[in-house]
Amino acid sequence: MKIFAAALLLLNTDGNSVGAQMMGGGYGARREEKHHRGEYHEEPEHILTKEEIGDRDRFWKRNLVEESVVHEGVNHYHNIKNCIQERLTEKEFSELKTVNNHSVRSIGRTIDDPNNHGIPMLVTVENAMHPTHVRAVQTLASCIRSFLPHLYESRAMYQEMNLDEDDGSGGNCPTHLAPLVGVFLPEVDREMAATLEVAYRGTPGWIATVREDQADPHMPRDKKLYPPAEVGVRASEHLTYSDFPRLAEHHDGDTCYTMNFAFSAPGDYEGGEFFILSYDDDGENEFRDTIKPNQYDALVFLGGRYLHGVNEIHGGHREMFSTELWAYPDTPFGSSLWSNFPNNMEDYVERCNKEQAKTGSDTCTLPYDLITPFADSREEVRQKYEGGGAGSDDEEDDDDDEDAKQYDYDRSERDGHGDPLPPPLPGIDRQHDNKIRPNRVRPNSLRATRVVFTDGYGKEMELDDFYPHKDEPDFLVPKKLGVAEMEPIRWREDLSPVDGPDGESFVIGFPPELHEEFKKYVARSGMMRIAHQILYQEEELEVDEQRIYTLDDGEKWTAMVQGSWDTDMVWLDPGDESCFESLLGVLRRGGFDKVLDKVGKTFDLNGLMIQGVGAIFLSEYTKTENMHVDIPGSRGSFYNIIVPVHIPADDVAIFKISDKGDDFQGRIKLDPNVGVVLGGESRHGTGECNYRKREDFRLSFAVYVADINDENIEMIAGDSTSLWPTQGDTFFFESQKGRLWTRDGKNSLARDRGRAPMNIQDSLPECATMDRDLCTRDVQGMRLACPKTCELYLEDDVYYSSTVVFSQRPWESIGLEPHGQSHNETAASNCGMETVCGSPKAGGNAVRSQRKRRRPWESIRVRWPTKRRCKPPKQLGNGEAVCVSPSGGNRSTSSLRLTGRTK
Repeated sequence: MKIFAAALLLLNTDGNSVGAQMMGGGYGARREEKHHRGEYHEEPEHILTKEEIGDRDRFWKRNLVEESVVHEGVNHYHNIKNCIQERLTEKEFSELKTVNNHSVRSIGRTIDDPNNHGIPMLVTVENAMHPTHVRAVQTLASCIRSFLPHLYESRAMYQEMNLDEDDGSGGNCPTHLAPLVGVFLPEVDREMAATLEVAYRGTPGWIATVREDQADPHMPRDKKLYPPAEVGVRASEHLTYSDFPRLAEHHDGDTCYTMNFAFSAPGDYEGGEFFILSYDDDGENEFRDTIKPNQYDALVFLGGRYLHGVNEIHGGHREMFSTELWAYPDTPFGSSLWSNFPNNMEDYVERCNKEQAKTGSDTCTLPYDLITPFADSREEVRQKYEGGGAGSDDEEDDDDDEDAKQYDYDRSERDGHGDPLPPPLPGIDRQHDNKIRPNRVRPNSLRATRVVFTDGYGKEMELDDFYPHKDEPDFLVPKKLGVAEMEPIRWREDLSPVDGPDGESFVIGFPPELHEEFKKYVARSGMMRIAHQILYQEEELEVDEQRIYTLDDGEKWTAMVQGSWDTDMVWLDPGDESCFESLLGVLRRGGFDKVLDKVGKTFDLNGLMIQGVGAIFLSEYTKTENMHVDIPGSRGSFYNIIVPVHIPADDVAIFKISDKGDDFQGRIKLDPNVGVVLGGESRHGTGECNYRKREDFRLSFAVYVADINDENIEMIAGDSTSLWPTQGDTFFFESQKGRLWTRDGKNSLARDRGRAPMNIQDSLPECATMDRDLCTRDVQGMRLACPKTCELYLEDDVYYSSTVVFSQRPWESIGLEPHGQSHNETAASNCGMETVCGSPKAGGNAVRSQRKRRRPWESIRVRWPTKRRCKPPKQLGNGEAVCVSPSGGNRSTSSLRLTGRTK
């Protein structure tokens, strides 16, 4: 943590004192001033006793009892409480009160002080916090940033040290959580106390130091070390380092213990090691050691006695939860390290003791002074560094009555809106006013009942046009969108679009028939069954493993996973051009041409092709760790359109979006009738979920569209996240350029003329003689090198013979589905393109009726591209049907797993 004592240490010019501070006691540090003008005593006249200090929670327990967290007259208690419950999964919320790490929490590595009899400076407590509790603290911090954004700051150390210029000492980005962890997450508060107890009880040197300090009657209270039972929370901060590359050496002033809980794993960031220092009595012979804690471990150290900091962070995400404990009660709501110095707290304790003795109340209602050691307020500090100085520092306001009495008040009183009244200002006796002037007109704050926005293009929207906060806490999402109506995704907090005016994150209204077409497709093709099979019956896919499945319509799909995140998310992509063309048919029937037209015009593009149509499904995701952009450098040429198809009943599907370079993950709920449109550099990821109790899953399609030109074709064709189209096949992208939409209106998905000729060729001459089974077994070898032999793309004569100009194929024109299987038909074979077998197109499943009847497509006279026919399907002894082509080649209809075994 960055603290003011670092400034005081650097400002001290006495060499011996500096040496003493660096060494171990830190007793030479200049005492924090009573306030910034400041008077202090060399030794305190009176050391507050344990009884005078009172209980640890004395200054915030009324927040819990009264369910009150008031800022600027608004009570945010229930907003924050509901936010936590909404953002945690059902499993996490239920575990919150039951899980703990008592049985696994233990002492790990220690760093001993060679200049102080080998007493540890730092103790690592392994498994200090349960992952569910980590998630709860992260959620609390996120909710605080949503409702109380002033409790988040980008904090530069040089400003805390009151320096005029940035000296490169770095800083961090805290979300101030004291005392809100105790208010909203008491289970976490208890686990933190247990962690400190483990460190303290396992370190005899600390116990001995406590005894020595307590036996010294001349040592000020703020300089003594106390046992865990007698310390309170000085500050509790969720820390990230997105704005700073380092945190220079400092000590935490009058803090007894500092606990840093590691929320990120060592591999999540490069560099960023924690370091701690010790010096000998002469301030020389520096001893320095570093440590990079494992995730969920805690570094417990004597933060007020030893210099420490964070080494240069070279990349990644470093996330910590830091809590300082001192010899006073927990600090009240609204305070931070800026105002939490000993003399300020001692003054508050004494004032509260007097008030409570007079009123007989067990709580203190007096305001806590938010002065800093160098200014009257944090705002004054901010103005100094933002160029808005507060005028002459020497001037004092003679009208300020710092000794004005704080009167008690009736906490049941409400304003005209029904909200609790805030405490009266010092010197105002509200109860007396109520008695002598009961009919006075009391002013109320304004509350908006109708809010109208304009988007700068003449469109007006009201607040009621968007989903309420309880449904969409992070973004302003329109309740209704017309077909192909697009709106930027805007942050609820400040109404700004994601990534500002340069953002490319939108929502778009879908034609209602699009969802219906996809629902029919995933049901009739068997994709829903295959997805359930992969998630709940087969062995989990491994990274770099691919499986090929043939669905009930005869089309091949490739399944793979990407990343090692804590999820069972699976990508299912078309396995060849035949499958891809069948998906274009789904989009065409679903009116997707309207979507493409709007996307092309909104982003001012020249033409659009569909680069891929992939299904993504999953049953659980513990914590979002896959925030990413699709293709770096593809801004203005590549877009991802999310089409939600299946969301479990009575549940939600959360999608994550964030600003570029920001760690905060905004949540948006997926809607089957609304698409999420993302630019190639828009940062996004899948949200947390768990549908396994009901053996369900969520399934969406990602439709990738691109405006191809000579400058970007290699970049977009170089995408390696699917097996088809194969990486680097620029000829395919050339053939698709502007196929499905052009600016001049000549091309569209509704009037699709098909692709340009490709003249597909293998890259190796021996492909034609290789075993074709390698096309499905050697997916990274022969399949990529031999696209013609492996039939990844349709040969031009076959393509133009089997594809009807202007969008319809023969069987589509009369509404037939030649590839589906009825209940009276059994699957026979997945025949290749060279063998048109029981189906009017390549890759179809041959079917065999249980009774003699004409197949649907046999009743229409369509001439197919080849004259060869299959022999009748043969039934093998294991019940698997195969199709025997005239050349004798057999093709199985079962799904093929490339490695491992299926259950």
